[in-house]
Amino acid sequence: MRRREFGRGLLGIAGLLATGTASGEGQFDTTIDQLSAQSEGIDRLLFPSTGGLLDANMEPLTEDSLIAVWAESTAVINDRDGDGDAVDYPDDVDIPLVGIDEVGDGTVAAIGSQLVDDGNLVPKLEGEDPLGDLGNEEFLLNLYDEYAGGDRILWDESHGQFYTLDRFRNFAAYAEDNGYTVEATTDLTADLDDAGVLVVTSPSDSFSDAELSAVSDFVDDGGVLVMHNQSDFSNFDETANFNDIAADLGLGFRFNDAEVGDEENNVGIYYLPLTANFNDAFPLFADREGITIDLQVGREYDVTVEDIADGDTVDVVFDGADVGLETDYTGTIRLLGIDTPESASVAASAERPEEWEGLAYDAGEVDPIDELVFDSTASLLDANGDPLTGDGPAVVYAEPTAFNVDEDGNGDAVEYPDDADIPLVAVDGTVAGLGAPFVDDGFDATADNEEFLLNLYDELIDGDTVLWDESHGQFYDLESFPEFESYAEAEGYDLQATGDLENDLGGADAVVVTSPSDAFSDSELSALSEFVADGGAVLFHDQSDFNDFDATANLNDLADALGLAFRFNDDQVLDEDENAGQPFVPTTGNFDGSSSLFETRAGIDDDPDARTTEYLVEWAGKATEFANRLDVLAYIRYDDSGNGGRDTLYNKQIIEEGYGRVYGSTLGRHDEFWQAEWDARQADTGIWAESDIDDATPYRNDGLEEVFAPVTASVGTAGNPPAQPSGTLFAEPSAERDSPRQSGRIPLFARDEDARTAVGGSLLIDERYERLEGFDVDTSGYDNFSFVTTHIESLTDQDGLVFVDGGHGQFGADYALSSEDMAYYQRHLEGRGVNLEQLNDLTLDRLSMAQALIITTPATALTQDELDAVEAFRDAGGAVVLMGSAAAPDDAIANLNGVADALGTDLRVNTDQVVDAENNVNEDPELPATQRVNMVERYLDENGEIDLQTVQKAFQDSQDGLIEIRIVQRLFQIYLENN
Repeated sequence: MRRREFGRGLLGIAGLLATGTASGEGQFDTTIDQLSAQSEGIDRLLFPSTGGLLDANMEPLTEDSLIAVWAESTAVINDRDGDGDAVDYPDDVDIPLVGIDEVGDGTVAAIGSQLVDDGNLVPKLEGEDPLGDLGNEEFLLNLYDEYAGGDRILWDESHGQFYTLDRFRNFAAYAEDNGYTVEATTDLTADLDDAGVLVVTSPSDSFSDAELSAVSDFVDDGGVLVMHNQSDFSNFDETANFNDIAADLGLGFRFNDAEVGDEENNVGIYYLPLTANFNDAFPLFADREGITIDLQVGREYDVTVEDIADGDTVDVVFDGADVGLETDYTGTIRLLGIDTPESASVAASAERPEEWEGLAYDAGEVDPIDELVFDSTASLLDANGDPLTGDGPAVVYAEPTAFNVDEDGNGDAVEYPDDADIPLVAVDGTVAGLGAPFVDDGFDATADNEEFLLNLYDELIDGDTVLWDESHGQFYDLESFPEFESYAEAEGYDLQATGDLENDLGGADAVVVTSPSDAFSDSELSALSEFVADGGAVLFHDQSDFNDFDATANLNDLADALGLAFRFNDDQVLDEDENAGQPFVPTTGNFDGSSSLFETRAGIDDDPDARTTEYLVEWAGKATEFANRLDVLAYIRYDDSGNGGRDTLYNKQIIEEGYGRVYGSTLGRHDEFWQAEWDARQADTGIWAESDIDDATPYRNDGLEEVFAPVTASVGTAGNPPAQPSGTLFAEPSAERDSPRQSGRIPLFARDEDARTAVGGSLLIDERYERLEGFDVDTSGYDNFSFVTTHIESLTDQDGLVFVDGGHGQFGADYALSSEDMAYYQRHLEGRGVNLEQLNDLTLDRLSMAQALIITTPATALTQDELDAVEAFRDAGGAVVLMGSAAAPDDAIANLNGVADALGTDLRVNTDQVVDAENNVNEDPELPATQRVNMVERYLDENGEIDLQTVQKAFQDSQDGLIEIRIVQRLFQIYLENN
């Protein structure tokens, strides 16, 4: 991506959605029904991809008289190009974005952003504005009006600028409507005469001495120089060249080689900061008419359809002349046709985290124990009834912001000093005390209470029978803990209520005592002491003294009898800062006990089949907000007199801005949108800021022991008669094939190392056979993914992507795969540091980015140009994997075999089907399973080596018919070479 742009993703002149005309157009007669609200005046400015300013000594600029606009105080400096030349700002100093300095009779303005280019301009809707007034163009025109001595604006294009005047068409028209003339120049020194304003955008080429002198004279004589910089993202800025100009003019400021980002005040992402931090000493913020999109409520518009999808919204292109703009305007009739993360309400069933590269590896993973919630909790004391401090039995404390109070007003609470953390859980031997019921009915399972308490059980209890005392007037009986009871029993514990604790102790391994309204008898105290002395565990649950509901004295009698190192405090612990909604529900991660108490384990809220993550849900909301910023609802009457073609499903700009991903379809613009997504991912844009496939753990990468081949054909050769191929996978002897009928050694997959091509009769990486996609059984134990990847790695030494052909009718075909059909294989590859992507036009140069190309049964034949491109890719060292299916029609198989022929291999997919009534998946003969993986790699270790014992095992496998003797011979040769 050449530059990060914002406006194209949000009300920009280039449009909210993908620009251009879809090849299959329709005409809509659209009536605007509802628009969003707008405020008047310059309330805020947007600085897309902006740099900041420094003083003349390259230190933070703090001279207010030189600063017209600062970023908000929440903004920070980022060194995005990693050159180490960004100057940071102290936390208490706002970062300047616009500087103005008077030189001679003239003025120089330094602006950290392009500010008003067509790609980033945010005009107002007529009478409406979804962001309030982003007054970028008004501000800049105010600046011209205030300082310019003439009405001629000269736009420099003589220094290799990317941002030429043609990228500011709407602002140029706006300036001309306000009395200026705007002209581009490629000869700066010759054209400066009579100019009132000179605009210089990021100059790739430095200014010559003569040009610097001309600019100096221009400013001295009263001219206005406006310099538009940009952030150092991808090192696109030209800060050094700008600073040469600033130094030559003796300005009081310089440009910072940095990016100014703001995580709080922005339009969807940090590098689109918003600010209202203006210096009112500069008369630049007055209200004035800005650039307006003339979309009128109730007016009908003829528009060209940009995208049509299977959703309830469309993207349409308004003719710029119809809406008062210099460029066509693409608007959203709600939101259409892209894959964004699912909201929390539907994510459990609708999200597919495997599709989000580098973002959702923790989906279904167990959260660590990092927060406990104590609802209405008391604190603990030492054995003398004083604050429990220092090294001792406490294992969990409240946060330092907590304090304790005498809630019942009895005057019996022991106050904790301000500098002491308040203990909430203590352990002494096999006895634990907790200040709260902790896991009673309705407790917050999103915290980690149940995991911690079960770890505590595991630590203290030698056995599985836990008695829950209900013989002392307890309010909190076992029925008050239904979720935890089920959770503990699922983990192997047997929780039993008892109304006769003393008599039932003999069969128990642990006892739970919640606040006992009735005191224990001497006999019970003695029995409980003997129980603990014999290794039994006891867990006491107290509660706060709110309304005097606690039974602190009775619990402390128990602690006395057991000689514990802790006691219970008759108090309530509050925390105004760290709580779950109320001060009397403090939360804490202040742990100080054995690490085993805080080991990660699955809790009630942990779902191994979870289909989303908090991060994806967060970005689902952001994508929705993004779509709603232009909330145009319409009644649409579709003119079906056109050809009705729909060649795009997705919104290019929303992908560019990092709110979604391209769907792996067969549509003509897929590759264009994929490039937009790829650029966004490489630039860490939007949701992709957290994407890193290096974080991916290995996934289904265990071996080559057994493979299942769904709806598989056999493979053969093109000879006449056909020869038996050098197969890498054979069906079990129980398998049979039809046409012609055959049993025995039936090859299902083969590779031709000379042609760097593998050919198989089955779609081994088809996700429809995944349990999480609704398949009846778990197939994750099969080695299909490793099998396919091993073929790729054996056929090429190159690095790079793995591309999947999607341009030949594969999407939606039940005998072929697009990238949408192999999300779990994608996850497998990411666990090996490799991206899986779809490519529809195989003649594109980007094919060279790949190490391998997977082509599944193509419904349409590859053109000669495409065959030539695939052959050239192979000749350059790439691997090609061809996969067919017994479900494919003969012409599709012929199309696949045509690719094999073009690659010079005699391997072919046959037009038959192999079934196995004995060895299969889910008792389905059409899903044969086999352990006959005939590959050397099956036996090699991660270093490609083998020991003699493994060679002997391979020999035995050959005797059992699992592999061919040639595999053993090659393994023995490898052993000899390495030994």
